[in-house]
Amino acid sequence: METGLWKQFDRIVVFDTETTGIDFRRDRIIEIGAVRLERGKEVGEFSQLIDPGRAIPEKVVELTGINSAMLAGQPTLAEVFPKFAEFLEGAVLVAHNASFDMAFLRRAFQRFGKELDAPILDTLALARNAYKELRNHKLGTVCKHLDISLKNAHRAVHDARATGLVLLKTLERLNVA
Repeated sequence: METGLWKQFDRIVVFDTETTGIDFRRDRIIEIGAVRLERGKEVGEFSQLIDPGRAIPEKVVELTGINSAMLAGQPTLAEVFPKFAEFLEGAVLVAHNASFDMAFLRRAFQRFGKELDAPILDTLALARNAYKELRNHKLGTVCKHLDISLKNAHRAVHDARATGLVLLKTLERLNVA
């Protein structure tokens, strides 16, 4: 008999975006990464660089390692969006600091005339409740605390996979899964 989260939500997509900045109205998505979990097991991956049609600020290059040359010739968001929307279908969405990523994702859905009405879980909020002893709850801090590798931090699919592990370990700690 299934209990906890998997009884209610058997399909979860943990995702992350890398962007040209922090303003969802002005900045653009340059990478989407996601992993699909079914009953707590990874069953799929989505990873795509996206050409934003503009130069990448040096600060973003330093943080992510993604530069304009890497994005030249990559598909646009309009080309990537249908496949990513399909990947999300029927799933609970999970992100670390979900309000940031969801602002960009909702804008993309609106831009392409779609509606996003999936349930959303934020591992940042879960971590704040579960790990009150931490000095902050950034993904890197939580991963270190939980002994989860965050190799290639600030690359979307790697951050998404680490966030998925944070979710599973935190739900286990909270006796939800």
